[in-house]
Amino acid sequence: MPPAVASRFQLLAGASDATAVLLPRDGTAAGARALTSGTAALFRSLSVPRTLELGEAGGHLAIARLVLDGVVEVEYEGEFVSGPASHPAWFDGLPPRADARHAALSRAAVRQGEAIGLSGGALQHRLYQFNSRPATPEWRQRLPGDAEVATFLHVATSARRGLAHALESAWHYWRPRRRHRGSGRRAPDLKLYISPGIERLPEALHTALDLLQSDTGMLAVKAGRDVYGLLRPDNLVAYFSEAAALGEAATRLAAALAGAPSQGVPFTCDRGGDGLVSWAADPPADSASLDWTGDGSWRAWITGRLASSLTLAAAHPADVPGWVFALDRLSLDGVDIETWAPSNPAWATQAD
Repeated sequence: MPPAVASRFQLLAGASDATAVLLPRDGTAAGARALTSGTAALFRSLSVPRTLELGEAGGHLAIARLVLDGVVEVEYEGEFVSGPASHPAWFDGLPPRADARHAALSRAAVRQGEAIGLSGGALQHRLYQFNSRPATPEWRQRLPGDAEVATFLHVATSARRGLAHALESAWHYWRPRRRHRGSGRRAPDLKLYISPGIERLPEALHTALDLLQSDTGMLAVKAGRDVYGLLRPDNLVAYFSEAAALGEAATRLAAALAGAPSQGVPFTCDRGGDGLVSWAADPPADSASLDWTGDGSWRAWITGRLASSLTLAAAHPADVPGWVFALDRLSLDGVDIETWAPSNPAWATQAD
């Protein structure tokens, strides 16, 4: 078994109700996922064609996922169909609304993803990086290394706040030296994205560090370590474990940064209508009820699923545009594709 595929069996260790891993026939790891005991039993029961009672094994939602992913076929209007061709059996064919700026930004990312002709991990990376600013010669010359970035971010000033600072992989991290209220209750699975663009990033960072220094429930702040990280839309992130604390911090940050330009982070839920502050909730450690793909980050989890659906749509063209198919398929996994907030009960914490 190829190492990339074998590694997918590690999914079983992170989900208490997962009993099987579904692997594609081509032997690759793309699209592999852990199945709950109910969905695995449903899949095995469909080895022989039969009429499905929608009340069994998760019913309509479970079978819709399997059919849309091309795993099994369903009879629709006299034909057996699966994958993108089965889209009309589940959806009305209308594109999802994108009234808000963030929704339009996220939809643009998926439409570009369909157009560029990539697949698999390369496509996921492009979706994840969407809305990054170009690393121009001017910015590369201004921020060539750690020392210049530290000066740009005023890291020395932040150290005098009594915060613990560290360089970890691609990020600068700041944490309180003392534990905040509520910080020991559970892992910090809520993220607040502050996205004013690189020019206003130092101001936004130190506004966030002011909140981190106080007893607001903010657990940590991170900022990009190099010029490429600082030009990403998600270049400044604050962590929380409680929705109320995140909401309070979002309100205070939006007020303090009023008038700042907004770069905007795709696939996150806007808090103020202008894209400057948005939030997301990482998938729970036990996500078997979602047939989890194993990605720990909300945006990585989303872009992985979108890339898988766009790749499937490109390989099996149908009447539905690939980007519409990908978004509608994602809506069955606990994502509100109009607001980009979690809609599945597995995400128990909401930050609205």
